[in-house]
Amino acid sequence: MNSIEEALINTTNDVIFGIDLSGKIIYVNQAASKLYDYTKKEFLGKKFNTLFSNRKKEEFSNILEKILFEESIEPAESIRLTKAGTTIKVIASYSPIKDRGGKVIGISSIEGKISEYLKIERKAKALIEFAPDAIIIVNQLGQIILVNRETEQLFGYKRKELLGQEIELLIPKEFHTIHYEHRKHYYAHPEVKKMRLGRFLYGKKKNGKTFPVDINLSPLKTEEGLFVMADIRDNSELKKSEEKFRKLLESAPDAMVIINPNGNIQIANKQTEKLFGFSKGELVGKKIEILVPVGIKKKYLKFRELDLTDSSTTLITPVIVGREKTLYGIKKGGEKFPIEVSLSPLKIEDSLLISIATRDISERQYMKELELKNQELEQFAYIASHDLQEPLRTISGVVDLLNLEYKGRLDEEADKYLSFISASTDRMTKLIKALLGYSRIGKEKVYEKVDCNEISQQVTSDLDVLIKETKAKIHISKLPIVNALPNELKQLFQNLISNAIKFRKKDTPPQINISAQKMEEEWGFQVKDNGIGIDEKYMGKIFTIFQRLHSRSEYEGEGIGLAVCKKIVELHNGKIWVKSKPGEGSIFYFTLKKEQ
Repeated sequence: MNSIEEALINTTNDVIFGIDLSGKIIYVNQAASKLYDYTKKEFLGKKFNTLFSNRKKEEFSNILEKILFEESIEPAESIRLTKAGTTIKVIASYSPIKDRGGKVIGISSIEGKISEYLKIERKAKALIEFAPDAIIIVNQLGQIILVNRETEQLFGYKRKELLGQEIELLIPKEFHTIHYEHRKHYYAHPEVKKMRLGRFLYGKKKNGKTFPVDINLSPLKTEEGLFVMADIRDNSELKKSEEKFRKLLESAPDAMVIINPNGNIQIANKQTEKLFGFSKGELVGKKIEILVPVGIKKKYLKFRELDLTDSSTTLITPVIVGREKTLYGIKKGGEKFPIEVSLSPLKIEDSLLISIATRDISERQYMKELELKNQELEQFAYIASHDLQEPLRTISGVVDLLNLEYKGRLDEEADKYLSFISASTDRMTKLIKALLGYSRIGKEKVYEKVDCNEISQQVTSDLDVLIKETKAKIHISKLPIVNALPNELKQLFQNLISNAIKFRKKDTPPQINISAQKMEEEWGFQVKDNGIGIDEKYMGKIFTIFQRLHSRSEYEGEGIGLAVCKKIVELHNGKIWVKSKPGEGSIFYFTLKKEQ
């Protein structure tokens, strides 16, 4: 026993005995010497039952038997004898003394004179019995001396099962050690305080069930010594609310972090991990600048000036940063990306926290850039359709006249030149028409529910002649209904199926399989063929407008089909790519968002 513990035990007015299993006294405090008029030396080794009156001699034997069989012992009155033989009436509470392995090695007896015990009880009982919270009063040894009816209801014990027991009976075993240390510290420095071992403290019911509690401690300094009153409230609903809040936070579509006014991250959701590449463990406790530059600091620091006593604090409109001027987030690897941030104050109890919702606007930026490019392309297409087609038609007309009037009348070389000019003007006309068609894709952006099964059937019906000529076999799995531009979506399927048929192996009928798979936020489509395949070095070029991998003598076309596919997919906020090997066919993948 250390000096603090001994000092605490010796300053209490409760009489404390330590008795071994043979019934000998092995420890007493000063209050025992004062009440019984024995010195400590006279007590040690003395049989404990010699302090009992003759008619109470068997009392200790009964107590010992109950202790060994781990039966509960309720505090009871007893008559004792002082050194002078004077009888005194006491209230005695008995508890087992156990070693570290849990084996009973002795008994502790805590006694108080009837008059003193009743005086303490009467003072406190009237105040606590009808309190809305569980109230427990313990002595300096941590033993329960008084409880109210709310304690019985909250913990499931009867009053008599609690009195005389150590307060750790009501605490989960894993918290015993830390609670014991807190208890020693509290008795050395008693003050009104709220216990905070963690975000939540936990109590333990008689049936073993644990539950979160809120505990306020108050020292009770009386003539009889120092006692501690614990006001205990079930915090299960608060914990449920917090868990519900966390679930809502986790289900949020944006990256969400909660910070304190100093800018330290308190909570981060899964979207934050996904967006920034950090784990929660790498974020909690760190400054917000690990994710977002100092650009938002001025915005969130102003929340520190809020008056917490003002109920309107929680109703302030969130501050949105990143609309007027581009703000950048920082990924774990140092990569920067454009973001939009919404900051909101959260008043929780007496604390002010700040919620930060972060949204990646890379796609929005990309769409703006794409829109700008489309506008430029439309301007170019307008010029092409009006300023280029007119002289091209003139050239074509003149060549037709020359062919009509002079073909066969000039030498063979001249006829060849006229034929070359005619073919070139025809090809130029087709290129201009293809370019105009490309520029008009998505011009009328009216999205509607489109059944991909119906679209694919329409395409195969339109391509029926080509399919029969090439003996193509097309298998289409069940496809989804998506929100899309119907004409553009049809063109997408048509281009991919036409390409699969066009780039077939010689003497091998095309085999085409079309399927779709449901993903987290989108549908993933596959168009698989058994064609000639694509060399890996060309995969970065095939979706670029007017890029051709084969000569026109081998395969017809203007080199615009896959560029059209890419533009259509991107209009639907999706992506398109290919996996292929020469001679082994190709698989074209594209994604379409579930909702537009």
